[in-house]
Amino acid sequence: MKKLVTLGATVLSILFLVACSNNSQPKTATKQTTTKEVVTNKTENKTPKNQKYKIGDKLTFNNGLEITVTNAEFTDERNEFDETNPEKVLKVTYNVVNNTDKEYLVSSEMELYVGNKKMETYPITSTTETLSSGRSYENAVTGFGVNGNEKMELEVKPTFSMSNEKFVVELDLQ
Repeated sequence: MKKLVTLGATVLSILFLVACSNNSQPKTATKQTTTKEVVTNKTENKTPKNQKYKIGDKLTFNNGLEITVTNAEFTDERNEFDETNPEKVLKVTYNVVNNTDKEYLVSSEMELYVGNKKMETYPITSTTETLSSGRSYENAVTGFGVNGNEKMELEVKPTFSMSNEKFVVELDLQ
């Protein structure tokens, strides 16, 4: 149920942002925007693809967004309505700084892989907030159901990002 509410809020946010966009710009402005996007895409390729990060590292994206994973721990917290029954539940805490020129939706910046197998999110207290340009949000939370004891990695990328830019944070939890 919580996933449906979160998904519904996300869809409504997208529709709201699309409805508020202004498409009445002159063609010259559109050409300038397109040129700017091409330059941004070229700088994305400069991010090392195989570099691994750890908890506490500041991850700065090309659009100016900064995400810092501050903690990852197994928790006894469970959702009585979730039927997946994972072996463990991982609670990830992180900070977000919005250095972009637009509002940013803090919600689903991460995916967890255990031994190269993608894990599902787990409905514990998860953060869904809108963050204004130039503002920060501390102690955002997301949860994952974990099955297995293999190496764990978080893939971190901005919510709704169309770019392939992402960072991999290695987790060393026992």
